Amino acid sequence: MNANEPALTRHADDAPASASGKGLLSLWPAGLMFLVLALLPFSRLSALPMFCMLVGGVVVMINPPAGFFRRRAVRLYLGLFAAYWLPTLLASLDAVEPSRSWQSVLAFLRFLPVGLFVIHHLADERQRRLLWAASGALVMLWCVDALIQVGLGVNLLGMPMSSDRLNGMFGETNIKLGHVLAVLSPLPLEYARRFMPKPFFLAAMLLLLAVIVIVSTRAAWLMFGLVLLAYVYLYARGRPRRWLKAGVILLTAGSLTLAAGYQLSPALAERLDRSLLLLEGDAESVDRALGWRLPIWQTALKMAAEHPLNGVGPRGFRYAYADYAGDDDRWLRGGQDTGAAHAHQVILEVATETGLLGLAGLTVALLLAWRHWRSLSVRRKHSVLPVALALGVMLFPVNTHLAFYSTFWSLLCWWLVMVYCGFSQSDSGSERSLPTGPQ
Repeated sequence: MNANEPALTRHADDAPASASGKGLLSLWPAGLMFLVLALLPFSRLSALPMFCMLVGGVVVMINPPAGFFRRRAVRLYLGLFAAYWLPTLLASLDAVEPSRSWQSVLAFLRFLPVGLFVIHHLADERQRRLLWAASGALVMLWCVDALIQVGLGVNLLGMPMSSDRLNGMFGETNIKLGHVLAVLSPLPLEYARRFMPKPFFLAAMLLLLAVIVIVSTRAAWLMFGLVLLAYVYLYARGRPRRWLKAGVILLTAGSLTLAAGYQLSPALAERLDRSLLLLEGDAESVDRALGWRLPIWQTALKMAAEHPLNGVGPRGFRYAYADYAGDDDRWLRGGQDTGAAHAHQVILEVATETGLLGLAGLTVALLLAWRHWRSLSVRRKHSVLPVALALGVMLFPVNTHLAFYSTFWSLLCWWLVMVYCGFSQSDSGSERSLPTGPQ
């Protein structure tokens, strides 16, 4: 017996380590979901984890777990996908540029199996918590990286700062850092609010505020402002003194950040000066303040009126633009023969590229998501809140937007939709809960 004791002891000691290793390996689905976000700045590299999840999603479709397609989260996702994809399919039947539209329609199909893969694996609380924590940490890493780029001229990967604006890991030509940080900001903020001491939440908020202001993307300013207003509401609802306290903190932090940025960043100073032209009220000043978007929107309205039912086809805006633009349109000057690439406003983009069918689909999708939210338990609402808030600011209509049907923005939007559905599940994958009012 004594001779065997060392071997038995080693075996017992190794067991927890082995179990721990297997536990970490079992979290690979959350790792794939995280990699989609982590690789967003690097062109099409995010297609690699998407392809892996697509294969996994096809397996789920062919051999689904018992009752999988009866889950409320799965039915919700199928409804959201249909509301998005079917109008793009119908719009492509007579698109102005059929090859481009059909390419988009077929590409959008990948979101169906990928979404089922995500929902299937996010039924596990460990997967949800890991994805949430890792995604929030990634957003904060992007902020730190951007500040390093401001201070040193290059970021952690040696990328130089763009001559136009701060853009961190997204490179000199892919000007999307501000948009992405603003949309994803609820992930680190809500994680810090729920699971970390209060100073961490305040530090994350101030870091995000500083970087988003310096980036000088006004659409991102508005989106992050909406996020901050949501957190002021969560902090102060029902307590008038807290409204005053939160308002003073935000006003002070925002004013100091803008004042410092105005002195240190020529790009920020130029955008603030241009934004103030809105106060002059005349058409030319308003157009300049809006980044010369008025002719784009006027052309979009003409295009939508000419193709009211199903639009000009997904991604067809740029190909139809010259046919509807005015003779003096600035977007057709200087050798540009196609004009603006998209409508720069989500409602107008849907109206022009997929028509009334697309607008109806978007309305149905929003109603389905809202009804699902209303039906969730208080605990599930807490889990879904950061993703729901991210989607809300992303689609907030009174703003300018990146292209809704583009590869980049549609990928980020659908990643959030998948996670919204996945986070709304209980550990078993069942979503049964007592109906509650809005929290």
